[in-house]
Amino acid sequence: MVEPPLMQEREIALLCELAGQVVPDREIVEIGSYAGGSAQRMAAVPGRGAHITCIDPWDSDYAGDEIMERFLAVVDWSAVTALRGLSHEIARLWMKPIGLLFIDAEHSYPSVLADYQAWSGFIPSGGFLVFHDYSRTPRRSTPWTEGTCKVVNQTVMPSGLWTPLAEMDPVLKDGGGLWAGVRN
Repeated sequence: MVEPPLMQEREIALLCELAGQVVPDREIVEIGSYAGGSAQRMAAVPGRGAHITCIDPWDSDYAGDEIMERFLAVVDWSAVTALRGLSHEIARLWMKPIGLLFIDAEHSYPSVLADYQAWSGFIPSGGFLVFHDYSRTPRRSTPWTEGTCKVVNQTVMPSGLWTPLAEMDPVLKDGGGLWAGVRN
């Protein structure tokens, strides 16, 4: 079974390219896994050496038990571990260095900021940070990008910790947009 990622093809291509560069002693962490489409694609990257941890509460009308069942049916369990819970709570117990952090969970400003603050400290120099549903300038036609945009533009970029790698504005009316950077 193939679960299509809720991303534009150019976005998933970049995400998979970065996943393929993560060394085996670092983890790929996806916050907000929904039905597993992006995790499935990252796990299939030839030569990918890093393990993937997917974190999602799978507890709402948007992504409840039915969506989690779809996730469980598609992921490669030799490459993926699923953790059901709130990302900021799981971060308190985390101990591994992260080579790629992919944030694509709840898109409000407080939630995106909390995910960034809880997890970015685990990314050493050379590690990647990717936000989905980003737009440099949020528009009324892309309101879901507002929280991500605000975190990247007001917290991530001014910190001086990241060198931007890619920025893709949304081209779909119902989703998309991406920002990627590498830790200095």
